[in-house]
Amino acid sequence: MNQGAVSTGLSCLRRVRGALLLAGALVLVTGCAAEVAPQPIQTLPAPSPSPAPEVDTVLAPQRTPEMERDDGVGAAAAAQYFLHLFTYVLATGDLTEWDEVTWEECQSCAAIRDDVLRVYGGGGHFAPGVISIESAVAGPRHELLGGFLVEVAFSLVAGAEYDAAGQEVATATEQESTVGVDVIWQGQWILVGLSDGEQ
Repeated sequence: MNQGAVSTGLSCLRRVRGALLLAGALVLVTGCAAEVAPQPIQTLPAPSPSPAPEVDTVLAPQRTPEMERDDGVGAAAAAQYFLHLFTYVLATGDLTEWDEVTWEECQSCAAIRDDVLRVYGGGGHFAPGVISIESAVAGPRHELLGGFLVEVAFSLVAGAEYDAAGQEVATATEQESTVGVDVIWQGQWILVGLSDGEQ
């Protein structure tokens, strides 16, 4: 699986205050770190803090029947599930399922986990953009490892990160792009890595 591309092949490993290493344009869910514009002094009230989402109000993605298949169809379904799971993790800070379905040596998966812990552990939260999957196409089965690289085309609505005070500290604009999702079947689909879909 193309693990090297995760950390070295991407033109912008988008950072939300520094550590969200997610491959390619998928990270536009939260976007590159942005400087917050200075607030007018004693002229306007401070913006209302954005409350953190309640975990039980954000629905976790559901596995589809296709994910029971260990072929290219199942791989494509799994790749879509993992991208929706990513946005769920950002929205809630709930890493239970993420830890269950990500390969222990997946560098991009671990970086996402670390950043979620950093933000939520510090009292902040993400308001990730809504992801829409346009297509998911699995390549040929890897002859040695038996996994698949799935090219996923998607669009994202703008999202943001908020600090513990509820103030916005990073934003992203609406984008369309592709990402490569490496998956392997081990009794269930496992996310092995994320890479720039254009590579």
